[in-house]
Amino acid sequence: MSVVAPPLLRRGAGGEEKTMKKILSLIALTVVVATGCSSAQQSSALKEADNNVTFTYTAVTRGSNNKIVVKEGSIETTQSRLGEKPVVETLSDADWKAVKEAYSKVTVKNEELETIVPPSVKHQYDGAMIANLKISTSGKEFHTSSFDHGNPPAEVKDLVNKIIALSDMDKR
Repeated sequence: MSVVAPPLLRRGAGGEEKTMKKILSLIALTVVVATGCSSAQQSSALKEADNNVTFTYTAVTRGSNNKIVVKEGSIETTQSRLGEKPVVETLSDADWKAVKEAYSKVTVKNEELETIVPPSVKHQYDGAMIANLKISTSGKEFHTSSFDHGNPPAEVKDLVNKIIALSDMDKR
């Protein structure tokens, strides 16, 4: 009993080789299209996650605890020193877009936020409030290292300043 290769795998007449090339081309095209669709789905998922991002800025010292939470559609400001309840305000689409634009200018990846070196360390001896920025997206949280309120690291300066400007934290 001899084993005979299927017609498509046999070498021989030129027609069969052309058929094999067509099949291989079709497989390659399928892989390319599938990969492109996967990338489009990932890009769409990233955009959706980008809309679900939440920014939390805290500035703390003895006797004072300030917090700003910014997400699409709202901004919440809490100043516990004053014994007040959080002030929740509507965030306009234009303001949300400005926050996201500032976020897009952050010069480090989310995973590298902890490695940012602050430009000053007055918070280490009560010379300034201890500030932190937390970015929550896709179920993950990313934190900066502590820095001085009023003097954020250059990598996140625009974002921090935009968050503070939109809140009423420094207006009281």
